[in-house]
Amino acid sequence: NEKKITENHIQELLGLVDRNKIYLLFNNLINKKTKEALEIFNDLYNSGADPAMIIQDLLETVHWLSRLILTPEISNESGISEIDKKKGLELIKKINNNKLSNIWQILLQGYQELQAHSMPHITAEMILIKISSKFEEEPSLKTAESNINQEKKSEIKKTENKKQTGISSDTVMELKNTEVVLKKNKSAEINLKKNTTEKSLTINNFKDIANLFLQKKEILLFNNLFCNVHLVSFKKGKILMHPTEDAPKDLASKVSQFLSEWTGNKWHILMTQEKGDLTLEQQKEKEKKETINKIKENDKIKEILNIFPGSKIAEVKNKGEKNE
Repeated sequence: NEKKITENHIQELLGLVDRNKIYLLFNNLINKKTKEALEIFNDLYNSGADPAMIIQDLLETVHWLSRLILTPEISNESGISEIDKKKGLELIKKINNNKLSNIWQILLQGYQELQAHSMPHITAEMILIKISSKFEEEPSLKTAESNINQEKKSEIKKTENKKQTGISSDTVMELKNTEVVLKKNKSAEINLKKNTTEKSLTINNFKDIANLFLQKKEILLFNNLFCNVHLVSFKKGKILMHPTEDAPKDLASKVSQFLSEWTGNKWHILMTQEKGDLTLEQQKEKEKKETINKIKENDKIKEILNIFPGSKIAEVKNKGEKNE
């Protein structure tokens, strides 16, 4: 009996990128929803999609939207998919060609760097973060700054006017008190932000530590924690590590400095010659090999190879694999 294969079946087996998810990813990026965008990216990646393929699809999306803005009628041409037509016409209402041009430059430069980078997954995430940051609420910040400057000018003008008739000591004290209150409010705001940040940090194991450095965009330190140390012991506030030959000498002090700053608590990072666990990189490689061995015996993989005679498995990525 001839077996029927659905589009989703083939897409899942070959790791093809879902166009709907690409549009959703793009929409989140331009709406400053960085966290949601990265979650979609990682869903695609964990399903087997290559990071370079995802960035390439975003490049094609930007090109399509740019054409749509200039000539919307091309959406009715034959060969245009319903997804591209519907999603494209929705998105061009939210973005202009100037922004698209900026995104294109970021994607293109990032795509070229990604080709030669040893950590394509991380590189792709940084590209997406950079795009999303382009849509931060700069106008509101400028407006706030303008309001502050306007208030300062108003106060100066009032002071100059009072110079003509003299200014009372009560007024001077009032101004000083106002300045103290403003400083206190600003300090309270900073502390609130700090406390909120600390609560959002989740550090339960060494992998969380490495991921925190990735989240904070300290890529070099993340790479060293991922590749160049063997964990000997982990406790909150104290980590014992065995360094490889490639680990920098100041790694412990830098990690301690950043962790203490980010968490508000003192962290002691110590290097030792005691034997430790596999590095995080080695753990990933071990998981990969074990998964590949299982995939080789997977009935669906055998099935897809039979459907496409002569095809070969060029590369296999297990769920959750990262090319760090």
